[in-house]
Amino acid sequence: VGRGDPSRLPRFDPARGRTASFELRGAEVSKLATDGFGTIFYSDGKNSTVGAGDPDSGRSTEVLLPRNGATTALAVDGAGRIWVGTSTGEIWAVFGGSARLTVGLPRPVTALSVDASGRVWYLAPLPAGAIGFGYAAADGAHAGQTVGGPAFSLSFSALGRAWLADPRGGFWVSRK
Repeated sequence: VGRGDPSRLPRFDPARGRTASFELRGAEVSKLATDGFGTIFYSDGKNSTVGAGDPDSGRSTEVLLPRNGATTALAVDGAGRIWVGTSTGEIWAVFGGSARLTVGLPRPVTALSVDASGRVWYLAPLPAGAIGFGYAAADGAHAGQTVGGPAFSLSFSALGRAWLADPRGGFWVSRK
């Protein structure tokens, strides 16, 4: 981030050539995400909150998140919901000032990613005893897929294909 006041999060807008900052009231930012409107979303590990910084006003708003583990992933879907994945396998949807637990996995959430339709998907190791990783819609609307090896990131192409990076130097690609 930057130097100076640790309670402020700087934002640079290259299109306008302007720098702005958001007042975070002592938050400790652990993850960041943005949407197409320039809003910055953050997870505050110290206060167990999720917040949004308004690029026009420079103010932030926060919602209490009763999560159990540390935030491991953060994403914003096409409808403006904030999705939070944790080290204890929780996936939370935050919208309209409240948080709702949508998925409880017996393993940590590795990543969250938004597909071309605006839906959020999670990536997580398979349950104990199984080798590989799985990914599925965070809202439970689509069945999951698995890959037979390690993966540490999840992205989607405009055609809807999932791309998963393999830490051994390769990648996995879904058929659709």
